[in-house]
Amino acid sequence: MHASKNDEDEISRNTPHKTTGQSPAELHERKTLPTLFDRIKPDLNTKSDIDIWKQKMYQDRKSKSRECRIGKEVWVKNELNKGWSPGIIDHPTRELSYEVLLAGKRKRNHADELRKENGALDE
Repeated sequence: MHASKNDEDEISRNTPHKTTGQSPAELHERKTLPTLFDRIKPDLNTKSDIDIWKQKMYQDRKSKSRECRIGKEVWVKNELNKGWSPGIIDHPTRELSYEVLLAGKRKRNHADELRKENGALDE
């Protein structure tokens, strides 16, 4: 199978030169010209970006915010008694990590170890 004259021209215009590292089309037009492959292959970047966005929206539809405000009453997971104890958010230490006042003591907890519920200190 022989390449047509147009295909040969396209190949020579888009083949990078050994010295410059750029194709004649890039040097002349200051942009890369579309090749045969560009015309027949799907634009994976756009399609994958859309698919990633759809997947994120699907996964996030039931997610809850894990950020807490200073002074907010929370339930703190207790590893020793396998239960929950009431506490108050003192200040954030890192992203999703907080220092909590718990029975007069300060303890650092991740947001996964906290439950934001009203009435935590009413008991």
